Amino acid sequence: LNSVGLVLFVINFLSQVLVYFLLPDLAPNNSDEASDQDDKESEWSKMLRFICTIPHIGIPFLTIFTFNFNWQFIETALAPASADALGWSPVEVSYVLGAMAILVFLG
Repeated sequence: LNSVGLVLFVINFLSQVLVYFLLPDLAPNNSDEASDQDDKESEWSKMLRFICTIPHIGIPFLTIFTFNFNWQFIETALAPASADALGWSPVEVSYVLGAMAILVFLG
């Protein structure tokens, strides 16, 4: 595990904790129609429906997913691209990724 991986782990963990504590609770639905629908629907499908239909839940998940995808895409693509284009060694790529991790953490 390198410094970039540790910073990525810390950022992901903190974002999950923030989403958990800052996400507002849903108001209970006491109608009979909703209880009939809830009985037929599994917990996973309820979670997926809430994530997709309620912006207060879906936006944090989408933001975390997008951040992780972009970071991992850069981490994966930078090494071969910089080696081919700039002649960088893995050490120089690690310097760039480490500087990016610090900037993301501070920023």
